[in-house]
Amino acid sequence: MNRPFVLDSSAVVALFDANPRVMTIWRWANLGENVVAIPATVLVHASQVADIAPSAWEAILYPLTVMPLDSASALGVLESPERLDIAHTAWEADLMRATVVTRHPASYRLRKLPVLSLRPDQ
Repeated sequence: MNRPFVLDSSAVVALFDANPRVMTIWRWANLGENVVAIPATVLVHASQVADIAPSAWEAILYPLTVMPLDSASALGVLESPERLDIAHTAWEADLMRATVVTRHPASYRLRKLPVLSLRPDQ
């Protein structure tokens, strides 16, 4: 099994936009070749910014793991200056030793996390 991935809000929106790189990661999860997680706060934020209907998630979520904002992760992100979904993504990626998938790699530059950029220029 390869290194796991954690999708942030921008990567989830890219998944719904059929971005080829994030679609490949989703396919790997569907084949059982990778663990791919979405923090619950990311699911909510992506739904809000991209106006994703709850029914649209059913087809996407099957191979993915949704990471709850439980008491341990809530306390872990409590003092973070970042937006909640970004802090939750970084928290889960750190715990899982995962690569963050994002369209906004600068959001994670202060963290010592591997990042896979979905930006076309990178």
